[in-house]
Amino acid sequence: MNHILAIPAAICCVLVAYSTLNAELANKIKVLHIMGTPSDEEKNLDKRQVLLFSLTLGIICYGAIVMLFRHTGELINRLKMLVALVCLTGAACNDYREQRIPNIFPLAMAVVGLLCLAMGYLTSQNGAVSYIAGSLVAAVLVTACMSMVALLTKNGIGMGDIKLLGALALAGGIYAVGGTLFYGVIACSLAAIVLLILKKKTIKESLPFGPFIFIGYIVSIFTSFY
Repeated sequence: MNHILAIPAAICCVLVAYSTLNAELANKIKVLHIMGTPSDEEKNLDKRQVLLFSLTLGIICYGAIVMLFRHTGELINRLKMLVALVCLTGAACNDYREQRIPNIFPLAMAVVGLLCLAMGYLTSQNGAVSYIAGSLVAAVLVTACMSMVALLTKNGIGMGDIKLLGALALAGGIYAVGGTLFYGVIACSLAAIVLLILKKKTIKESLPFGPFIFIGYIVSIFTSFY
């Protein structure tokens, strides 16, 4: 049953990925450009690459959704984790293509997270108060810590990443954002080492962190670290 229920959510991930990877289509979607400045380093992917990447991400997301359904029984928790997955997919794809995370993704995640927390409280969900307290504390701590990191590293991490992680903390709580950060940093470090060895990047160049936040979230779902 979980395999069937996961299909619509996976299709949403594919559509969001395709819409953000396809530059021509993305430029027509106004919500992707609210309070955002396109990067000068925009990647131009052909339609075949866009389709291949989108379908690959859809398969990965489908597997993660099945695992999520298997280990998360409550509808409210499933909803906010699924919305987080769709938003992180879009943020990762857009960050990969033009090194920018549109505000619509953290905004949507934060709004759904708050609505789910309120819904849980109003419906007397088990542990509702703990969910609310944990999510609010996590959001404040993550935003403050990441802002400090950005300040100390002279914008080593972008504001888009900070907003995305803060929204994830609000929606998923301390464990979801903690696992995502842990695995995301490991994945980013390994990628940076490989690129330096292959001389594809220099020590002064940066990597978009959005894709690694997505990877960290996926791994945290597969390892049930959320």
